[in-house]
Amino acid sequence: MRGRKPRPVLTNEPAELKAPSWMTRRQKLLWRTAVDNAPAGLLSEMDKGLMANWVIASDTHREACEKAQKMGLIIKSPNKGIPMQNPYLPIINRQAEIMMRAASELGFSPTSRTRLTRLDDVAAPKILANEPMGKKEQADADAKTAAIGTDWDSLLQPDLRNLQ
Repeated sequence: MRGRKPRPVLTNEPAELKAPSWMTRRQKLLWRTAVDNAPAGLLSEMDKGLMANWVIASDTHREACEKAQKMGLIIKSPNKGIPMQNPYLPIINRQAEIMMRAASELGFSPTSRTRLTRLDDVAAPKILANEPMGKKEQADADAKTAAIGTDWDSLLQPDLRNLQ
């Protein structure tokens, strides 16, 4: 998607997302920690897939880090015995990328949290003049317009008024 990302809107509803049953015990613990520490009202049922991506990437990242720590950053190749990079390092880097991308989308990073908007702060959507309305909605819109001292012509053609 081009341009700026839309600002996530926080609802006032607490998230009660349960971890999928197929996750390991450690993954379920990560899931619960993430849900408990997420900004209130941010996560919904629609976020389960993205949340699962973050949890699995986080768990895989941790496991690869533990194995790389035991083996060291440089190991001997099994065939010729020459020094080579630990094969867990690319896994660590890829899982870190996935975690960061998912964390940004879920509102887990400090930068993404600054973009959050509360539902109370969101303005009601404006009705455009070219949207089809019923007779009652049109009469209500005309009454509101008349109450503030304008008419539809001035709203639809503001440049013509300035030319006269």
